[in-house]
Order: sequence, then C-alpha cells, then structure tokens
Amino acid sequence: VNVELPTPPQVIKPELTQKPKVELVFALDTTGSMSGLINAAKEKIWSIASTMAQAQPAPEISIGLVAYRDRGDVYVTKRIALSQDLDEVYAQLLQLEAGGGGDGPESVNAALYDAVHQMNWSQDPNSYKVVFLVGDAPGHQDYQDDVPFSVTVKAAVKKGIIVNTIQAGNSPAMVKEWDK
Repeated sequence: VNVELPTPPQVIKPELTQKPKVELVFALDTTGSMSGLINAAKEKIWSIASTMAQAQPAPEISIGLVAYRDRGDVYVTKRIALSQDLDEVYAQLLQLEAGGGGDGPESVNAALYDAVHQMNWSQDPNSYKVVFLVGDAPGHQDYQDDVPFSVTVKAAVKKGIIVNTIQAGNSPAMVKEWDK
C-alpha cells in the first residue's frame, strides 16, 4: 500500500526588512564648572553612542549634540544636527570645550528645549528617540522667558522622546532638581 505523507509545513523565518532606527541627542553642559569633568563626559557620551551602534541587529543610528552654557556666555546653546556620519559628530564633540558660566545654575531649560524641539528628529514613529542631558549643575529657574524643564519633558513624551540625565560631578542641588 502506498501511503502519501503530508508535506510538513515550511518554517519561514521572518526577516527584518528595515534596520532598527535609533536617534540620540546629547545635551552637554560646556560651562567652566565642567572643565575637570568634560573629557570624562565626552568619553561617556561616546561610550553610549558606540554601544548603541553595535547593537544587534545593527541599527541605523543618528547622533546630534546640543552644547549649552548660560546667558551672557559665547553661546547659550550650540546645536549639531542629527547625523548618521558618526565620525563627523565625534569630531565636533571633541572640539567642545568648557568655558563661561560662573553663577552655578546653567541654561539647562534652554538646552533641553532645543534638544526636544530644535533638532531634526525623524517623523518615524518606530524610531527609538532619546535625549541624554549631561551636566553638573541645576538649571536657572529665574529666567522668566524659559520653558521649564518639566514642560519640555512632557512635550518629549508626547513626541516619543525619552529623556535621561547623566550627572557629572556630585552637586546635590543638581540631583534634587534633575530627579523630579
């Protein structure tokens, strides 16, 4: 008797048609108080970026920078657009130097606002978007025309952007404010 066995179902492994998309913006305090900390902060920034770039499956990664100081300094914020040219972003990161500041609080509100609202984020809802706010001092709360940190964080959530903070130094005032 000839019995024909059914053909087993073929297992098809799904393949990713697109690489995961990762967009990182680092907002870095570049005031004078960071002079002893800025090189370690730059190393931490690049360590995070490199780790994400080496994820599996390999993502399509874009990185941008917002350097910030304070009012009255050479700049309040200096933006480096999101780019997939990691070598160029790294070169720009290395050129950032500490200077200015002097009164303790910095323009953290302006830096975070620019990181969330002024960068060239993609419109891709599947992109992992994150801001890393890196600094050693709390933000000014006495600038009447600043958008408060808490308002910008809520806007980031609506845009699908995660906000993380990285403390440089050991200021208890900064921890208290950024932990809100």
